[in-house]
Amino acid sequence: MMFRRIGVSLFVAASMAGSSLAQSAADLISLVPKCALPCVTNAVLTGSCPLTNVTLLSDCLCTNVTLQSSLSTCVQTSCVFSDQVDAGNMRLALCAAYPKESRVFEVRVAAIATLAVSTVIVAMRCAARISITGRLWSDDWTAILATVFLVVGAGLELASAELGFGMHFWDVDVRNATKLLQMFYVVEIIYTWIKLIAKVSIIMLFMRVFTGTGHGNNRWFRWACYACLGYCAISLTTFTFVIAFQCQPVEAIWNRFVSGKCIDVNAIGYSGAIMSVVEDLVLMILPISELRKLQIGGRKRIGVGIMFALASFAAVTSMVRLKFLVQFSKTFDTTYPVVWSLIELTCIIVCGSLPPMRPWLGKLMPPLTITKSGVTWKGKSSANDATTNQADSKATELSNFSRPRRISRLGNVGSFPNHYKEPVSPGGDEYPLRPTDPQKMWSQT
Repeated sequence: MMFRRIGVSLFVAASMAGSSLAQSAADLISLVPKCALPCVTNAVLTGSCPLTNVTLLSDCLCTNVTLQSSLSTCVQTSCVFSDQVDAGNMRLALCAAYPKESRVFEVRVAAIATLAVSTVIVAMRCAARISITGRLWSDDWTAILATVFLVVGAGLELASAELGFGMHFWDVDVRNATKLLQMFYVVEIIYTWIKLIAKVSIIMLFMRVFTGTGHGNNRWFRWACYACLGYCAISLTTFTFVIAFQCQPVEAIWNRFVSGKCIDVNAIGYSGAIMSVVEDLVLMILPISELRKLQIGGRKRIGVGIMFALASFAAVTSMVRLKFLVQFSKTFDTTYPVVWSLIELTCIIVCGSLPPMRPWLGKLMPPLTITKSGVTWKGKSSANDATTNQADSKATELSNFSRPRRISRLGNVGSFPNHYKEPVSPGGDEYPLRPTDPQKMWSQT
């Protein structure tokens, strides 16, 4: 082992002195750890790399990312960590002068975008809820908790990018490996918590919207929501335990010099990703039967359905993440799975916050009227002939799925169910329920 490390040092010095041309590539390969020799031999044969001198070998190996990927994967699966370090140092010395692919910028952009979008959206959600109902509900607090965890996770990704995360595994400085593995271990656990807490928030929103007073007998829907909450609790506990204790001893997770017994990480990733896709589909389908009961017109019904169906985008991101997890099992390159994990989590939080934000956005966005002769926005026409606009009786109002006559639990979406009797003023005239009235059971989402 000491001989190999001395050989690596001598090789680096020789390369810096410009003597690599005279050095035989076969001599260099002789310094490779025994466990990695089959990997190197296969790479040389696959890439048809010449062994006449080091320069030609470097040109062949260091410019072929596919070849380096297969070589790195082979070494990681064939050698103990100490031999992996030796082989990795040799490759770094051999390819020191060559450009290296890096996705560090993508990791930083994904993390910063996650921080910006999630915090702004949840802040707008809370502002909308407080401005309309005067308080935050359980679904809001769980969304805030998920966002806090997401901020921590995105912050860890930014920190890991400074240590080389986003580069190919074989290009990362070995001295940063332990810190990166520790961060990745924490992020794995945080990811599970964010995903399931955000989905709990959506389920709580469904329960409050569709099972409250005035919505008839929705016992089946309530029990369906309870079943989903129970599933989330079991899934959260199970995956947290499995990820936290994936190796025995636990230190073997980030300290590869410690020999330990670990379960198959790929199996954990596959099962979690598949279950995530199923969860997203369930959340997308769950409210459909209740949306059909709303006392609203066809266009409004479609608009509300689209608003809830945006959860399908989270399902799409889960599927894309699953695709990159499959690639990860073959390449040990975690960059894209992590980036798509951030995108997936952000989509879940954003999709869950859109329905509560809708009434607030409806107040901020004035009515938009489209006619055959022009567009009217807040009473002002973009056409020259305002009289023609006023005479058009077939104008289509598009005020964020149209502004309704009365407030429902969905928040300005449609009127009350037929069996609900509105409060009557002392003079006997009906008056619309307002957010400031005491009937909080009909407060908006």
